[in-house]
Amino acid sequence: MKDLYLATYSFGTMNLTIEEMTKTAKELGFQGLEFLMPLTVEHSAALKAHGMKIIDSMEGPAADGSLRNIDLLHALGVKYVAGTSLVSFGNRQQALWAAERLNRAGRALQKEGLKLFYHNHTHEWRREQDEYLVETLLNNTDPDWVCLQMDAGWAACAGIDPIAFVKQHPGRVELMHVKASTGILGPEGVPFMAPPPDGDGSFHLSLPEPGTSGEPLGPAPEMLAAMERIKSVSGAMKDCIIDYQALMAASEENGCKAFILERDEHHLDNPIDCIREDISVLREFW
Repeated sequence: MKDLYLATYSFGTMNLTIEEMTKTAKELGFQGLEFLMPLTVEHSAALKAHGMKIIDSMEGPAADGSLRNIDLLHALGVKYVAGTSLVSFGNRQQALWAAERLNRAGRALQKEGLKLFYHNHTHEWRREQDEYLVETLLNNTDPDWVCLQMDAGWAACAGIDPIAFVKQHPGRVELMHVKASTGILGPEGVPFMAPPPDGDGSFHLSLPEPGTSGEPLGPAPEMLAAMERIKSVSGAMKDCIIDYQALMAASEENGCKAFILERDEHHLDNPIDCIREDISVLREFW
């Protein structure tokens, strides 16, 4: 049996403690976790108590690549750090800006034995100058410093063949989010994740705190509409449009180091039931 990690985001609004998340993931048959929140000694204690692994940190570095908790990351065995909080891009100009910024932080992190990754949604699969924006990012970043954490569910939802992509870009997809996507919405499936077309992409880095800008509280109507569309293509793993047996095999052959199950939406009332159903399908071949 090969390793599978669980993204704790999959627990949704269950409000579990770190101990409860770790224990539940272990009982469900996972070997490791990906925590959305910053890592602490409490995470270390829970992982050690249940014999669980961790490979990446979703808490990104500063623009210069510095990290506040680097000693803890090393102690936990973390190898990858998210760079998604550093950049956002929705067109080629912004993707080039993002590549420069990620290269700078990634180069610094490499000296600490860590690697920076970018996590995709759907809008990064827009095409300009005969390539996807994700490809623009990869083609302009150093493979020793920056890699892609491909969210295969979002990629498929955007209309991309993730199997073909990992084969076309060997060694660049080092982490993968495994997600049950049951339909195609196109690159504009979650357009609210992209920055405004004007500017370098840093708009999201300086947003005011909720309620301080004079804007109404709560999601914008277009965001709510998009979330409803996302729910419509977040069904059961057995109905997924991705052949994960073929994708995970191809990804491993082309340098992917870890597969992380994640759920953004739940088709069953209890998120744990969704996770249990998902891993049961994956364990038929992995």
